[in-house]
Amino acid sequence: MKYKSLTHTLSLSLSLSLSLTLTLSLLLSSCGKKEEPVEKTGTLKPDSSVSKTLVLENPNHSFTLSYKLEKGKNYKYRLTTQQNESVQLQTNDTTVQNNIIQQIIYSISFSVDRIDKNNAAELTCNFTSVKLDADANGKKFKYESGQTKNNEELKSYSQYESITNNPFGIRISKSGDIIEVFRFEQIINKFISINGLQDSINSKQKENLRLSLTEATIKPLLSQIFRKFPEKQVAKDSSWSIPQEAIPLASLVIKSTSIFKITSLEKFNSDTVAVIQGDMKTEVTGNQGATDRGIQYYFDKPRVSGSGKIYFNLSDGRVQSSKSSTSMINSFSAQANSPQGLVKETQRKSSDNTIIVEAL
Repeated sequence: MKYKSLTHTLSLSLSLSLSLTLTLSLLLSSCGKKEEPVEKTGTLKPDSSVSKTLVLENPNHSFTLSYKLEKGKNYKYRLTTQQNESVQLQTNDTTVQNNIIQQIIYSISFSVDRIDKNNAAELTCNFTSVKLDADANGKKFKYESGQTKNNEELKSYSQYESITNNPFGIRISKSGDIIEVFRFEQIINKFISINGLQDSINSKQKENLRLSLTEATIKPLLSQIFRKFPEKQVAKDSSWSIPQEAIPLASLVIKSTSIFKITSLEKFNSDTVAVIQGDMKTEVTGNQGATDRGIQYYFDKPRVSGSGKIYFNLSDGRVQSSKSSTSMINSFSAQANSPQGLVKETQRKSSDNTIIVEAL
């Protein structure tokens, strides 16, 4: 029985560990690999080196990284998340390897409804399409909004299905802070309907569902498009940092800080863009050893890194493009006595995540 308890507990820990991957990437993604200069085609593509922006001859002047959203104007973005995970689970005499590759492409449109007296913008946000491609140990998974019709598949992808072509409201401050997500009731209702929960969900569960979708899904995604910037004036070589919310990982806690620096001002077509380099500093605290129900655990301190680049269009007053990446390697072991003797299990997981934002 202790062997079963060990396996079950380790499986739960594995699921929790896997769920951290995109969370880290979204919360810490001031960051990504260093990229070549951007393509000069009307949409910046940070992973392109075909054409290049031009560095301004005189970049030494101050400015504010403020959003200049105009009432009645429409904006479109493509947001791509790429996830690559490898998990190895080893017992006394067995090794299991799991590999997951996933890409999700969101097409998102925004229309500006009003600008208030504090220059905060009220927008209607619409995820016009979502496309997912994944490979889990050679098994393919595909979802595309408007194309996937099978009811069971729709349940599996109900999170994406419920937000697609189901507009809701957001309020954005001049400095890019997402103040509020509202008019979200229709998305919750669609999610409940797809999963057949109309007669079994109470008001508290419904509110928890709303918080989960808005705080854990919608806001982290939109914060890649609406970055929070300092309200003060900045210039080339200005830097600032943003502490991120601590992330628990079993008995450990990952604390991180995103650090930004304006490295240059460049010309993109007739616009001026500020190039912002992002890096990440992390600290891991907590107990590496723990015992639960006779099972002894040891957690290695996870190795987390990230960096990235943001191109903010000063002329348009919005993010033109960005590419950010994070990686994490973590492992832990567990052991317990069983009728067959000492049982040992070890898990090692590595994950790489990239988020690309492109103004269309």
